[in-house]
Amino acid sequence: MAAKWTKAKRVVWEELDSGALLIDAKTGARWALNATAAALWNWCDGRNSLNDLAAKLAHSSRRTLREARAEVRTFCARFAAQNLLARAG
Repeated sequence: MAAKWTKAKRVVWEELDSGALLIDAKTGARWALNATAAALWNWCDGRNSLNDLAAKLAHSSRRTLREARAEVRTFCARFAAQNLLARAG
């Protein structure tokens, strides 16, 4: 899980009290994120590997590292499929 992910440049986002709102500046599509997804989104800065993201998630929640890894993989795959995340580098 050495891949690193970064936010797509065309996505505008704002942190909210209970999560975040993402807007695709090109299409106008919007996504509301819960607190967990918002934290993962925020950590996708091009420096954190999937292992780093999973460790952060496990540390900040009541998830095991195994559960966190599965959630991070799913999150990154879904957001990459929607062109919201891109591989860094």
